[in-house]
Amino acid sequence: MPRQVIVNADDFGLSPCENAVILGAFQAGIISSATAMANMPAFEAACVMARHPLLKGRIGLHFNLTYGRPLSQGILGRSTFCDRQGEFDLNLARHSLWINRLDREAVMDELEAQWQRCLDNGVRPSHIDSHQHVHNIWPIGEIVARFAARQGWPYGWRATWGKT
Repeated sequence: MPRQVIVNADDFGLSPCENAVILGAFQAGIISSATAMANMPAFEAACVMARHPLLKGRIGLHFNLTYGRPLSQGILGRSTFCDRQGEFDLNLARHSLWINRLDREAVMDELEAQWQRCLDNGVRPSHIDSHQHVHNIWPIGEIVARFAARQGWPYGWRATWGKT
């Protein structure tokens, strides 16, 4: 079976500058995919760019629990994830093996909201990774893996958790 190297660019949608650099990297053939941040200011512009034939089917979700404002309401009241101003402020140790039921539900709700925002903007993510590698925090990784499996990605734990 031939091997494939995947070079993924994160933070698509963070700003117009990141969007332009990522589009240029696709055009130059230096990257093979990108992941979009559904809660960032330039996300909708990134979704428009994602319709370019070179990018079509190669945009994933860059699941974010650490930067900006969340998309779901349930996570706003969870001090594990948000500060009093309603901004992400992850207060979970990287080695945590457990989070309570309400926090787990809030993570799933936010993941579903970010996924749905992609769909609402015409992008069906081809894969999932996470901003600042929060999927490496075991309880969050478990939630993301279950969600990915529901999307039909049977390949288990991978760097981008999707089909290649």
